[in-house]
Amino acid sequence: YAYTHPFFRAGEWRAEIGYTAFITSRTDTLHSFPFPGVLPLVGISYGNLTINSTYIPGGKGNGNVLFTFAHYHF
Repeated sequence: YAYTHPFFRAGEWRAEIGYTAFITSRTDTLHSFPFPGVLPLVGISYGNLTINSTYIPGGKGNGNVLFTFAHYHF
């Protein structure tokens, strides 16, 4: 799940901030047992195109990922 809210608008451009909620599992955390998580989400939009990013923290040798994805509203 992802929720964002625009905090800046200029014409068709929007900057957005929000959060993403998810269920995940990792071999190095809880022996692969699924657990919930919430991470901050930032995005920039132009018209119907949005590009979002979140940072997934981790330890040495795992995690520490900047996850970026895009979506287009038809």
